[in-house]
Amino acid sequence: MTRIILVQKIRPEVPDQAPDSRDIWHLDEGERAPETRGGHVALCQTLRTPMGRNDTLNVAILLMNVLLGGLCLGVARGGRDAPALRYWGWGLFVYTFGLLTVLSAPLVPRPVAYFFGNAVISWAPLISVRGLIWHTPTRFRHRWVAIALVPVISVLAWNNFVGEFRPLVNIVAPTLIAIAAFAFGALKLMTGPPADARAAARLVAVACLVAAGVWSLRLLVLSRLLPVAGPENTQLVSAAFAIAQILVSVAATFGLLAVEVRSMEASLRRAATSDALTGLPNRLAVTERFDQEVARATRLSASFAFLLFDVDHFKKVNDLHGHLTGDAVLRHVGAVLMANKRTEDVLARIGGDEFLLLLVGVHPTANEAVVLADRLRLRVQDERLSHENKDVTVTVSGGLAMYPSDGSTWEALFATADGRLYGSKNAGRNRLSGPS
Repeated sequence: MTRIILVQKIRPEVPDQAPDSRDIWHLDEGERAPETRGGHVALCQTLRTPMGRNDTLNVAILLMNVLLGGLCLGVARGGRDAPALRYWGWGLFVYTFGLLTVLSAPLVPRPVAYFFGNAVISWAPLISVRGLIWHTPTRFRHRWVAIALVPVISVLAWNNFVGEFRPLVNIVAPTLIAIAAFAFGALKLMTGPPADARAAARLVAVACLVAAGVWSLRLLVLSRLLPVAGPENTQLVSAAFAIAQILVSVAATFGLLAVEVRSMEASLRRAATSDALTGLPNRLAVTERFDQEVARATRLSASFAFLLFDVDHFKKVNDLHGHLTGDAVLRHVGAVLMANKRTEDVLARIGGDEFLLLLVGVHPTANEAVVLADRLRLRVQDERLSHENKDVTVTVSGGLAMYPSDGSTWEALFATADGRLYGSKNAGRNRLSGPS
């Protein structure tokens, strides 16, 4: 059974003074209303209600936070590292611990429970916001914790141990931190969402803004700036706020899970379509782009060049200098070609020491394509590579085919370009062969 005690704090030194504030206390059966420093408590109204609504909602919030926090930490401990979910999950657990500490007041001295519980609750949103902004360009600064917590903890210490105890202060202090943290996180998610999960990030941002709005409205109600008539209505409003907090926590958690899933899908897609050594698109990615270029060229009656480069004496480099140097040669060639190709051209490493370029929009006679291709060959020749204090000479041989004059399919163009590539090697290497 819970009693709702509506009290007025009156200063006795001023006779016939009107009450200067009101507080609503929720006391368990047999518990006395707390004394106030510098005054006495005038009991105005006592209601007995079945223990249900507020206590049940507190239990529901605790259980929901434990479940959601456990879900986040379980996912974060999987095969993929997920710091955003890890910080969000720990934020939920820390909030739960703080709330349990506050609710332990019947077991430990009330000032101690209220101070430490609300201090922990104040810390929780600072952990959660680190998870919120993890996928944004903004990086978390540890000094933010000190800047936010030091004044709040000072206020809580004064309220619970030194000055006149005001229950509203214990609510306002941690709530202001939560409002600021979640509004900041929402702003960063709105202005710098992850490219792979924009919609999910905006869902999380909206949930955070709703949470900040709910907490702000709750403060207005508790501070009497937004009056609610009667203790029964106050109970209903408190229940509504608690339910809203549960729903927002669920929405934000599943929104963050969606962000993580989208980011994981994008990471897997990049891994499947990119070369791990050079970071260039791989054969799968460039074949997809080839089909797009064929469709574009057919629609516009245009042409493009299919250019193969092969590193000269690559096996000899591996045998003489080792495979690490061979890897450095491949990265070097990829970087030189990427830095000197045209923006619209497509570069990929298609296997071993072979690189492919699609030179788009070139003239069908192949003269322009040959000039562009030979310029790239010369750039590789001129760029020196130094690896582990050793200078390595790197050159490439090339073969070029034209769409559609040399073929209209991948297989036909590859066979033509590959044949001309081997013609360049047989002619002495470090040269380019194209249509005659």
